[in-house]
Amino acid sequence: MKITTWQIAANNILRQQGLRPRAARDQSFTILIASLMLAAGLLCLPAARAADELPPAGDVWATNWFGVSKGEPIYSGWMIVKGRYIDAPYIVEQRGYGIFVNDLLVEYAVQPKTVFAPKQEPIPPANIDPGYPTDLTKTNTGSQAMVHGISSMKKRYLRQKFTNDEEYVEHLKQYYESLPCVASAIIEGSGSTAEILITDYYGKKSYLGTTCSFEAPRPYTRENMQKSCGFHKSNLEDYLKQGFMVTSYGPGIFHQEGAPGADERWRAIFAALESSLSPEEKFNRLKALGYFSGSDTAGWAIALFRDFLINFQGSAQMHQRLNGDDTWKDEARKKLSSATGGATKASAPLALSVAPPPAAPQTSEDQNASNQPPPPGSPPPSHTAHWPRIAIGAALILAALGASASWVRRR
Repeated sequence: MKITTWQIAANNILRQQGLRPRAARDQSFTILIASLMLAAGLLCLPAARAADELPPAGDVWATNWFGVSKGEPIYSGWMIVKGRYIDAPYIVEQRGYGIFVNDLLVEYAVQPKTVFAPKQEPIPPANIDPGYPTDLTKTNTGSQAMVHGISSMKKRYLRQKFTNDEEYVEHLKQYYESLPCVASAIIEGSGSTAEILITDYYGKKSYLGTTCSFEAPRPYTRENMQKSCGFHKSNLEDYLKQGFMVTSYGPGIFHQEGAPGADERWRAIFAALESSLSPEEKFNRLKALGYFSGSDTAGWAIALFRDFLINFQGSAQMHQRLNGDDTWKDEARKKLSSATGGATKASAPLALSVAPPPAAPQTSEDQNASNQPPPPGSPPPSHTAHWPRIAIGAALILAALGASASWVRRR
């Protein structure tokens, strides 16, 4: 093999340093291979970590985070979803962060924008002004303003800033008056027992207590969200087992205490819902029958329960139940057994590594704007964003392997 002049000079320098030329080449090659492999590993590491932190592709409900739990059939209670009576029995399922009844989405256990939040902002200390909400509009309700995260932090901030009760309550009232969904805020009472009467633009009135805890709001950790999923499922099952009427909207749920039954009052309520009356007339009729409370207003009810008051649909089973005909239970058991092959037992909570893609939830365009969080079908952070890293890392590994093979052949 021909040795060039510069190679001879290089070998002489290496010998002066106490290294053999071949050993030096071996060391240099080892360093090169190690560097390539390390670079490849560093490039692929974020992608590998992200793959563990994201739901599997197509699993919009994040079942790998929150699991799946399906309950036993429930033959009591009344379930209304998007203005339609749903035939019993009811099988409540917690599928990731979604709560389903008979395979229909009825409620978010955790809002999608919270589940897929790219980064949770730290909760400011009580002595830092949190500012004002930027996501409230005139279409929101007063209750939604009261439970907003900024509102609870504002309350903490004002309480520590103003030690005088009257001064604190006055500034708290001014904060609510500044919100776009609050028509008026009036202080009732005085001192530490004062309350603020908040009226929204639907005419709905809500009382806000002014007592305050300096404890920071609970952070939305994965563990806390998991607990919320289990709580919402068991809560809905309890409502149905007690015979309550549960209406899904938003999606969220509203339960009416007092079980519907075969009596004149409930027959009159459902007759009004199935009638051709206007939404306002239906509301007034239901309010007179005690379905809505005295403080509820037609604007508020129509905004939140639009499908319920405008497009209500009953069923043959519903009328059987209202007339005291219990033969519906035998018919329902036969249908359920036929549909499931006799397998109707509840499933234990199960954390899935991969889940089949669920159907994207159906959301109504007429929902109140405040009840339209990003639909679960909207894509969470994408796995595909990491493919460039994976490709570069793979190319480096292949280059290292090729160089290694070439070196072995030359030796």
